[in-house]
Amino acid sequence: MVVKIAAASINHLDSHCRKGVRTPDYYWPRGPSPLPHIPGIDGAGTVVAVGPGVTRLREGDRVVLFCTRGCGACEHCFQGNPALCRDVYIVGRDCNGTYAEFVTAREDHWVPLPESIGFETAAAVPGIYTWAWAAVRKAGLRVGSTVLVPRVNGGVSAAVIQLAKLHGATVFATAEMELMAQRATELGADAVLPLEGFAAELRERTGGRGVDAVFDHVALDWPQLLASLRSAGTLVTWGATGRQMPVERLEQLFYREVIVRGTSTGSSDEFREVLALVRSGRLSPIIDGKIHLSGAADASHRAEGISSFGKILLIP
Repeated sequence: MVVKIAAASINHLDSHCRKGVRTPDYYWPRGPSPLPHIPGIDGAGTVVAVGPGVTRLREGDRVVLFCTRGCGACEHCFQGNPALCRDVYIVGRDCNGTYAEFVTAREDHWVPLPESIGFETAAAVPGIYTWAWAAVRKAGLRVGSTVLVPRVNGGVSAAVIQLAKLHGATVFATAEMELMAQRATELGADAVLPLEGFAAELRERTGGRGVDAVFDHVALDWPQLLASLRSAGTLVTWGATGRQMPVERLEQLFYREVIVRGTSTGSSDEFREVLALVRSGRLSPIIDGKIHLSGAADASHRAEGISSFGKILLIP
């Protein structure tokens, strides 16, 4: 089916595709994106044409893209998690994406969009907020939980703060820049701690117990992150750009029964749950700016900048 794009948004995966960043075969076995390539894994718009196999949607329907699709037959697909499928297929990586006026993709990539959610808001949701929602669910947060979000930036980690607060958690954060510390506070972080010695301060603030969960997107500070966790606490990780792994502190994992969980893009069901939060007014995606589609190159560089906070939208 063909969708006329009303708004798209920029993600780090788009940059990886553009730069030819190599992703391990066990995650994306299809290899590099085919060239020439149009990036973009997030977008929303209106159906303008359907093929004979389309049964749920019709011309004129408002839709938002869920970029990930599995084979539909393996154990992970049956469990609703196509991101773990060996044959995972991602619109914007394995085929042309949403940096365009029109996008062609199978019906099972599109989710109906309620009239109460605008196209621009919808385009800011899938990649970042579904990922964050999956991370928060894996940590099992509830009212009264305590969490740490280290080195907050404007991506998934910021969304984690919003979603953790929706669960009634107390949120601690660290930040590399004063701007990021300020934005984390505005999102609801209860305290932003200095990077130097934050584990000791967290222990003091939690009466020596440590936090219930840590959400790490960089793979830096792991010795302090593990020291910040309570015994049997959970560390959820989804990034490794820092490449600093805690080899010398691995004994903490078994002596203190720490749980380490990885998370990736989330499932289509989790995406629908996030859309429901947006529709109810409980969640507002962070939008950093809007740029015309013709300025996609400049918008991509802006999104990669250290001061970017929130989603940058591309408007055709």
